[in-house]
Amino acid sequence: MDRGSKVIILGRNESLKKLGTVQTISLNPLAFEEYRYLLKMLAFGSMNPGDHPQLATIMEEFAVVFEGSLVSANLLGYAVRKNLNAHFWLSTLNKIRITRKVNISRSGCHPNGLFDQGRPVHFGPHHLLSPATPSCLIPSAGCPDSSLPKVILGDLLAEACHIVQPKGDFRLISWESRLPPYTAFVHLVRFVPSCVDDKPEASLSGKKRLGPSA
Repeated sequence: MDRGSKVIILGRNESLKKLGTVQTISLNPLAFEEYRYLLKMLAFGSMNPGDHPQLATIMEEFAVVFEGSLVSANLLGYAVRKNLNAHFWLSTLNKIRITRKVNISRSGCHPNGLFDQGRPVHFGPHHLLSPATPSCLIPSAGCPDSSLPKVILGDLLAEACHIVQPKGDFRLISWESRLPPYTAFVHLVRFVPSCVDDKPEASLSGKKRLGPSA
């Protein structure tokens, strides 16, 4: 084999296949049962979910709403492990449901799909980020302006009452690797006044919905 540099390309864009010189390897998403198990492990850690039946039921709903997103799973696990309170879990679930509903209504696409396509994800009042700051999260191919304030989304979810969200644009860390080289997903969150009038149609409860069967 000839010596020289070799590059491994990881991505979701099908067009990247054209850049390869060997056969591509496709990774299938986790089955729902596998994804649900992963969520529980990330959320409960070494604890037994059976000791927290109400929280385990809520986690089933997160598995339905997230539709297999691994970044969302890690983010949620980071946030809810710090607060094993059913009211907090339900509140977070409802905000995520509303955010999903708003983006599907605006663009016809789940927020996961918008991220994959590099399209903005909108957060209006009473949505995921803040009840007072309508925002637009822009997936970033490069690093946003390093002079902007930085907020870790997991901390924002876990300690919403104790963290003051910047008034204007800021950098949002949605996920950061625990292993070298400590890769992070950094996004630009831009203040969008046009979102001020966006309101959820109704408050969503934590009532169990029918999802994929176990």
